Amino acid sequence: MDYFLFLTSALIVNIPFGAWRETTRRFSVKWWLAIHISIPFIIIFRIYLGIGVIIIPASIAAALIGQILGSKLYMKTNPQE
Repeated sequence: MDYFLFLTSALIVNIPFGAWRETTRRFSVKWWLAIHISIPFIIIFRIYLGIGVIIIPASIAAALIGQILGSKLYMKTNPQE
């Protein structure tokens, strides 16, 4: 159950950052922050839950999926004219 909670949280936390990333210029400081700012929180949450390092690849995948979902949702709700 802790794994599911952790991975779901990693995904959900990254959705707004993916939307924010979509509004920034690629490879800018804001773009870099939109990708990486959630990492310390995910690490702290993993340690708090007592989950080992074995889950790190899955958490990276969940965060990546959250970033992609956030980007897609932003593009869908804010179409370019």
